Amino acid sequence: MLEQPWQVKETEVNEVNFPTMTVWFRPFHSTVRGFFRVSNAPRFAYNPGMPHGTAWADDEERLLRTLSDQDLAQRLSRTLRAIILRRHQLHIPKFHSRRRPWTQAEEELLGTMPDRRFARKFKRSVRSVIVRRCEKGIPLLRRLKRRWTPADDKLLGARPDAQVALLLGISRLAVSRRRQRLGIPARR
Repeated sequence: MLEQPWQVKETEVNEVNFPTMTVWFRPFHSTVRGFFRVSNAPRFAYNPGMPHGTAWADDEERLLRTLSDQDLAQRLSRTLRAIILRRHQLHIPKFHSRRRPWTQAEEELLGTMPDRRFARKFKRSVRSVIVRRCEKGIPLLRRLKRRWTPADDKLLGARPDAQVALLLGISRLAVSRRRQRLGIPARR
């Protein structure tokens, strides 16, 4: 039977007899150039030089902290996937990773101040602060507006704004705005 151009035949891959179906197709979208290969062959092929399930030596595990994954895969004759998997199992961050682990003190302070201020204070991005706070289930900080009582209003003209702010536990700006809104002159 003649093979049509759209028909695909099964082949063998790396002596493991993976039935492979490779299809080449041209993308429909004009911004993507070239052809794509779609295959059901394993993404990380079998490496006959390193048997599967080989135990990791202590020296090899120490190297996980010193080299990039690709360099280490070549040096140890292991697949890139094996290197990444082992690093994740041992909770080792990527070598020269830009991600900085969260400290216990930082996690305790999450949600105690606005996310932008927290990010500035600890030199993190606002997005990373928001993501971490949400992962921990910490709600967004919502400051309650202070309700002014008649006793608080009586203090406004009688003492300087700085003293009233200290007594009430609020900012001097809040005191001066309230005093100005009520039309009370400042006392020095």
